[in-house]
Amino acid sequence: MDLQIKFFSVPVGYESDVEQDMNQFLRHHKIVNIRKEFVCQSDQICWCYAVEYLSDSQKADTSSSEKKKKRMTNPKLIMLKYFHRMILPYMQK
Repeated sequence: MDLQIKFFSVPVGYESDVEQDMNQFLRHHKIVNIRKEFVCQSDQICWCYAVEYLSDSQKADTSSSEKKKKRMTNPKLIMLKYFHRMILPYMQK
């Protein structure tokens, strides 16, 4: 599965919209890994983040497969399907 990557550079010492943008991005994507580094270069001090995430289509595929697994492993649902398929036809005769 291919991963996407996005970089953020959040300045230290004064407020920035980058922090809000990063938080919004993290809330709306399936995050796989985050790596952060503190960078101090001449007059710029910041935290740099490398965010690995799944794209929206991959996230949707993952969530639908997880839902399918939950449906198939629910014992009550399995018994109900068995009842409707195997037992109910004999009871209606």
